[in-house]
Amino acid sequence: IIADPTGYLRSLQIQVSRQFAERKWVLRRCVNAREKIENGLNSFNTAAPLHDQVTSWLFPTGITTHVLLVAALRNPTVRLRYLAARGVLEEYGHSGLYAELMELLGC
Repeated sequence: IIADPTGYLRSLQIQVSRQFAERKWVLRRCVNAREKIENGLNSFNTAAPLHDQVTSWLFPTGITTHVLLVAALRNPTVRLRYLAARGVLEEYGHSGLYAELMELLGC
């Protein structure tokens, strides 16, 4: 719960919601997700303990779904992101790419 006694956050939210689907903002969110993937994978430390290696591989790999979801104006949730990404791929006629997405995850 966020207190907003001045109404500043509400006015900001209204402005953001009006521009949310504009191409330039969608592209910026996609680029941001891609950069998170690249930065995460580039910081992989092979000398780290195995559990740290798995975590540093798993999180950026999971963000691959975010690129698809934000491009489709969907919420990139953590828990259901792969199911949601599959739905987006099917909706846009690219269901065959889901297998590639799973392969990136190691499935």
